[in-house]
Amino acid sequence: MAAKQQELLSAYLFVRGTSESYLRKAQRLAKKRKSGVHFVFPLVGAWDSLIVLEVKSGDLEALRGLVTGLTDAGDGSRVPHSAVAIPWPLGRIKKMELPSPVEVIVAMRTWAGVSLALFDDLQAQLSPPDVEVLIERVNGSYDLVCELSGQDLESTQGAVERLRAAVGDRATVDVAFAAF
Repeated sequence: MAAKQQELLSAYLFVRGTSESYLRKAQRLAKKRKSGVHFVFPLVGAWDSLIVLEVKSGDLEALRGLVTGLTDAGDGSRVPHSAVAIPWPLGRIKKMELPSPVEVIVAMRTWAGVSLALFDDLQAQLSPPDVEVLIERVNGSYDLVCELSGQDLESTQGAVERLRAAVGDRATVDVAFAAF
């Protein structure tokens, strides 16, 4: 009989104002089994990096400990800017395992009563050619997070513009490009 797969809770940790050594530390953690760091995106744009975290389902205390460990160096220094987003309902983020040559992370803040309709509209309207789109409803500093993955910069930038047009004035949009 196959072993039961463990249910996991995921979160996005957006960070800005970090150093190269910070990024190397996060990437080392991503390579360690059971570190809680599932994936690290080095970014340019609104954020320096995005770290996908995973803990046992419902273990918000472990998640909080991971975030604290990644934003507080322990020597009195801290990451100057960070934001955390957890999928709604609480669950696992559908992170693609293998990045494409061009990845874009778009984090959106909406107004009261807007996020569900915007999520549904983006799911229905956003299917750009040659670009994979993953959209999550999240809680925390953002309401929606979208990952766009393409084979070239032009098609991926075109997908970002389609997304901006679909969002319109219903949300603020922070865009960051992954540096692979």
